[in-house]
Amino acid sequence: MRTAADATQEELQAGRGNEAPFVPALLAPWCAHVTGGAGKGDGAHVLDVAGGTGVLTRTARECSGLTGRVVGLDPAPGMIAAAKEVEHTISNGFWQCRRVTLGRWLV
Repeated sequence: MRTAADATQEELQAGRGNEAPFVPALLAPWCAHVTGGAGKGDGAHVLDVAGGTGVLTRTARECSGLTGRVVGLDPAPGMIAAAKEVEHTISNGFWQCRRVTLGRWLV
């Protein structure tokens, strides 16, 4: 399986192209509403599925404090590579996945 480190230049550019125009204008304002509405705070454990470049993952990380755990998943290596460019302090917070089995459900 390919990882974010294996992202091609085209995939990385696609991730950057998603982050630059869409995150500040469209996605970032909603993150506080989503994390606040979920009632997550210090010590929260959050799984962001299809996290893209990690805007919600980063916001959840801020809310969960030092004792929380936040993981972002995305099938696109370029999105994860772009997420790691934006948030340099995250080493293993973003993961690539093709299939996830949750009980009887395949996501």
